[in-house]
Amino acid sequence: MDVKKNCKPFFKIKDRTHFKQIFDEYYAPLYFYAVKIVNKEDVADDIVQDIFLNIWEKQESVLIEKIAPYLYSAVRFRCLNYLRHEKIKSDYSKLKIEEGELVQDEFITLVEKDMLREINKLIDLMPNQRRKVFLLFIEGYTQEEISKELNLSINTIKTHKLKARQFLKEQLKNSLYILCLIKFGNFF
Repeated sequence: MDVKKNCKPFFKIKDRTHFKQIFDEYYAPLYFYAVKIVNKEDVADDIVQDIFLNIWEKQESVLIEKIAPYLYSAVRFRCLNYLRHEKIKSDYSKLKIEEGELVQDEFITLVEKDMLREINKLIDLMPNQRRKVFLLFIEGYTQEEISKELNLSINTIKTHKLKARQFLKEQLKNSLYILCLIKFGNFF
């Protein structure tokens, strides 16, 4: 039995002219095929060119049974790899964003706790009446309600609020004062 009769014929790049003929014949259809898969023209172009470059570089060692199915399979495989890689990058980015948001939320919570601790220390340093006015106002009492509760005039309540604000503003400085404005905006 003759071995050559049973072997399938293989395609081999003969020379530069032969390669150019293959490139000219298959580049455009492969490019449009890749665009349909990846939906990006520049990526499709890179994929198809990379496949042809790979064939050219390995022309001595590559034996291809049929060129068209080989090229289409190679393009499809590379496109799917590209899409998988993009999905992994996207999933990783989403995960990092979510982690970043969690870290940011945790940071804000820690800053708020620290700020509240600092405010509580400062509240304890206020004179007794000012501290009472401040705490009642933070609890949501109106000036009139605080006036009745503490048996003080509205002007005295306003003065205590003003002095409490000035004291906190000075003690908390800019950064914590801004956070305090966010937390207790209606007091200031």
